[in-house]
Amino acid sequence: MILPSKIRVLTFFFTVFMIASMPLLYSIDQAAAARLNRHNDHGFWFEQKVHYDLPHDFALWYHSEQRWGDDYRQLWYYEFELNFQYNLTQSIRNKICNCSENSTLKWFSVGIAYAPTELIEQNTLGVYKWVSENKYFIEGNLTLSLNDWELKQRIRGEYRDYASPHYKDYGDCRYLIALFTPGYTCLKIQAYIWNEFFFRNNTYHTSHPTGRVGGWYQNRFRVGLTSHLWDETLTCMVWYQWRFLKQKPGTCPGRFDNLDWGATIIVNF
Repeated sequence: MILPSKIRVLTFFFTVFMIASMPLLYSIDQAAAARLNRHNDHGFWFEQKVHYDLPHDFALWYHSEQRWGDDYRQLWYYEFELNFQYNLTQSIRNKICNCSENSTLKWFSVGIAYAPTELIEQNTLGVYKWVSENKYFIEGNLTLSLNDWELKQRIRGEYRDYASPHYKDYGDCRYLIALFTPGYTCLKIQAYIWNEFFFRNNTYHTSHPTGRVGGWYQNRFRVGLTSHLWDETLTCMVWYQWRFLKQKPGTCPGRFDNLDWGATIIVNF
């Protein structure tokens, strides 16, 4: 059995390895990159999360993510996120609800975050290349529980700042809602279903073709299983996801449909 302390060490060294190996990823096959996110493409997403409680109801959440496309053969996206959250759960219970630990309100927090991101994108010359962007966002998280069923919601407002003036900055909003069943067996296995909506302002114009199409431009529908181990020190999730991405006017097809397998590992310190 791997102890939780060893899991933490492995997570840390995996992240360091990913950062150190990033320069090697910039030599990409243009033909392979052109197939990314195309209709019927399959991919794999891998996430690592670390939650660490700070004094005075603050918490630090770390998240890193890597995505493969072109039928699992091309790494095309990675990000590293630092998220500072303030836990308001107990304050709301005491001052507003006047309710106990067993209340329906299980978690409520707000916070700010920063996430440097690298991804493969196509420029106006039709060349696929690695592009750097910085994400700044505010976020709210709410979890309600009733008879061991959980309803989780998250709303996030983002501003995406590109390092290159070739790409136009934009803002977007994301709303996630997820339903988790009670835990079964000694491994506390839960089934869940969720959907995340993505909206953004329109920055696409014929004079600036690197802009983005606005409105409801992306959706992620996901089903999966999660298991809480070692008193919730370690959480493992596996899931299958259908994601659509709206394309610019005149693009055929009008949107890309992606089917992704994913795995998430969460370590709570």
